[in-house]
Amino acid sequence: EDDAVVVVERAKKAGYAVTALLGKEATKANIETALRSMERDINPDDSLFIYISSHGTLPVPSPKGVDHRKMSIAAFDSGEASNSKDETQVLLNIQETSVSDELVQRLAKKPTRVTRILIDTCYSGEILSGIPDSASNRYILATNGGKPERASIALASWTGPEFTSKSI
Repeated sequence: EDDAVVVVERAKKAGYAVTALLGKEATKANIETALRSMERDINPDDSLFIYISSHGTLPVPSPKGVDHRKMSIAAFDSGEASNSKDETQVLLNIQETSVSDELVQRLAKKPTRVTRILIDTCYSGEILSGIPDSASNRYILATNGGKPERASIALASWTGPEFTSKSI
């Protein structure tokens, strides 16, 4: 939350109209409503900056046959309804009650003058994989208990002409 407060202050100084959801305000419903409102109201002449500081969700394959291994964004109320003692069920519940990154991707594809998306969450370290920089690789191994980064955010979901044409 401290990081988000600083970004809010800077964005306001830069002239952005800011929607800030901090602490208890950052529920799944509130975040999804804000993203959908932005998607509806954004114009091609607008500049869009989205900053999300939260927890990402650990990629867990679903026993229901649906693969949820993507970067969802944990909200203030994510995981609340879980009474399970089964770790996999707890993690699946957190994923299912988190905000889908698809909402952010849809918004990022909208025509704008400038679009910048900054997602500051855990389990997004896959972005660094494949970089031929030994320092990046050492960092990933050091922060992940000596293991390579687990698959989480698939870069394929953030590539394609809708993104590259906007330099996202």
